[in-house]
Amino acid sequence: MKKNLFKIFCGTSVIVLLLTSAVSAAAITEKRAQQIALSKTSGGTVIKSKLERDDGRQVYDIEIINKNNKYSMDIGVNDSRIYDYEVKTIAPTSSTNTQITAEKAKQIAISKAGGGYVTSVKLDYERGVRVWEVEIKNGRWEHDLDINAATGAIVKYERDYDD
Repeated sequence: MKKNLFKIFCGTSVIVLLLTSAVSAAAITEKRAQQIALSKTSGGTVIKSKLERDDGRQVYDIEIINKNNKYSMDIGVNDSRIYDYEVKTIAPTSSTNTQITAEKAKQIAISKAGGGYVTSVKLDYERGVRVWEVEIKNGRWEHDLDINAATGAIVKYERDYDD
């Protein structure tokens, strides 16, 4: 009887492992989601890429700027399907050409916050000026910064204690 129970337990464990592996193999990476989004927009620059939960499913929330269009879409982690696709025309401004990269904006933000890690970085417009919106988590503090994309100057800084 003990041998039969052991065989059933081992067989069930193998099935669970196989099913778990199959589900994990179907999930796409953030980089793959970005590639899917870029192919949908015929290129451009990824300005936001963040793993989120939307309507009970995990999705990558991706934003891309290509010429004078801003594309927003959610791409399903488990099915690679595009959800909530949106295109907005953005007005060109004198600061259309980004001078600093997302990586440089992250460095500026981490330095201002005194350390921590980036939870979100997004290129956006504030009052007609392109800014990198950067969120930093440092201990129990959350830091929100807007960094001028042309100059690297911090134009907004907020700090909140997460209790």
